[in-house]
Amino acid sequence: RHQKVTILGKTSRSIPVLSGVPQGSILAHLLFLVYVNDLPKKSTTSSVALFADDTKCYHAIRTTDDVKALQCDLDGISQWCRTWRMNLNKTKCGVLKVTRNLKPVQSSYHLNNDNSANSTAICKRLVQKDLGVLITADLKWNQQVSAVCAKANRMLGFVKRSSIKMHDPRTRTALYKTLVRSRFVYSSQVWSPQSVSLIIEVEKIQRRATRFILSLPFRSETSYQERLLKTVFLCLTGTSTWTWCISLRQLH
Repeated sequence: RHQKVTILGKTSRSIPVLSGVPQGSILAHLLFLVYVNDLPKKSTTSSVALFADDTKCYHAIRTTDDVKALQCDLDGISQWCRTWRMNLNKTKCGVLKVTRNLKPVQSSYHLNNDNSANSTAICKRLVQKDLGVLITADLKWNQQVSAVCAKANRMLGFVKRSSIKMHDPRTRTALYKTLVRSRFVYSSQVWSPQSVSLIIEVEKIQRRATRFILSLPFRSETSYQERLLKTVFLCLTGTSTWTWCISLRQLH
């Protein structure tokens, strides 16, 4: 199989493709899943979770033997990657320890540990992004909520600037639901805030959005609850509960 690239009418020379899947093809995603399907078999004691090209390997660490077992599984994964010419993105690899133990078992892990020439220590993280969600070592969601609110706030500002001449509430509602509220819905079953301070931080965004949709001034006498009724919105925490119920229903 050979491959070449054409840009603006100019074509590169043809080069042989020795591994991988056809780029841009309809079956590429399926072929890739088939390609990596046997990766978890290289982990004999740890659990492995795959989602597209994202891989997680996790193990309960209670003794030094558990540390050695996890490292052995990481060695198996590294060996699989070398065999099938797949490179791990070392900058995105990290170790996240989730524990309440005041004196956890000390450990360090390496990629390519069975190959001393290319052995690389895996960076220890206090926060690790997993499919767009920030997971912290204490399993609190303050950083995730702050990150989502910051992105949603910037997007709401963009929507307001871009639709100054659009006064139709239906148009503004569609823009808000598509570009802003969708950020709060994504994976909210996992990180939906429970503390009052985080709930207030999240709801501030929709409070501003409802005033914008209804073209109301900042000091409008229309309460937030009244604005929710007029826009037929749930509060954002209510939306998270609704999506959680749908997910639970689908599981059963």
